[in-house]
Amino acid sequence: MIPENSRWTKADERLRNYFAAKAMQAIIQNMKGRPNVCEVSEFAYEMADEMLAARNDVISEEAMMQRLYGDDDDSIS
Repeated sequence: MIPENSRWTKADERLRNYFAAKAMQAIIQNMKGRPNVCEVSEFAYEMADEMLAARNDVISEEAMMQRLYGDDDDSIS
């Protein structure tokens, strides 16, 4: 759950849950034996948070480049 004082939106929360579900699926598929659900879910959400952070870094970099160079990608030389 996103803290109330967070800048995250509902869309961010849904994307975080989506990333965590995909990570959890991959983790469980590659495990042998019965997984510890608490450990797997915690790790999946850690991975989801890292994916969101990386995504936000990319979006921030793209926005900065657009502000510097405008919409035309060919303007960068």
